[in-house]
Amino acid sequence: MVNLPAYYLSPEYTKSQTELGKVGYNLLSGDIPSYLAPIGESGGSEFERMLQRLRGGAEGGAISTAARLGQRGGNVAGAASSAVANVEAPLRWQDYTRALQGRQYLFGEGRGITEGIRGAGLTESSLKNQYNLNKAEMDLKNEEIARQEKQAKASMWANILSSGIGSIANMWGVGQLSDILKGSGTTGKLGSAMPESSSSFWNPSKFLLSAT
Repeated sequence: MVNLPAYYLSPEYTKSQTELGKVGYNLLSGDIPSYLAPIGESGGSEFERMLQRLRGGAEGGAISTAARLGQRGGNVAGAASSAVANVEAPLRWQDYTRALQGRQYLFGEGRGITEGIRGAGLTESSLKNQYNLNKAEMDLKNEEIARQEKQAKASMWANILSSGIGSIANMWGVGQLSDILKGSGTTGKLGSAMPESSSSFWNPSKFLLSAT
């Protein structure tokens, strides 16, 4: 009788499926982890810090240029604002389009993760179903083997009992025949095999005397 080992599912598989599932579904729903948020974020804190440095550089350059040209007052402020706008506007537009592309990327990653989880789950389910089918087949074979063994054992005992009863019957028959032979006083003659009460009928001398 053969038994299959118990189906084993690694706890690491279950844990990774659960964690990846959370990440995948969060990405699809727009609930982005803080570490990944800048990928799809427009006007984020990091971008604003970088823009602040560029703004300062643009303002400083515009003021220096105005000073060399002898410009003062409002002209200097206007030149500085124009320089900052020329730097900031295209950067903000680029940041916005980059954020849209980042969101598209994150959505694709979320879809890929969930599809991977679904595929792995289907594969694991298929393996487990195949295991259950194999186990059921093995159980049926074991039951058939056990049934055949039980039937063979019952047949063996039936043969033993039948042979025993036959032997006992034969022994009893031989004993009875021996008792008959002993009771009739065996002389080796034909009539000696018959019981004493019957052997007189076959005694020729008795038959002849009765006839005279």
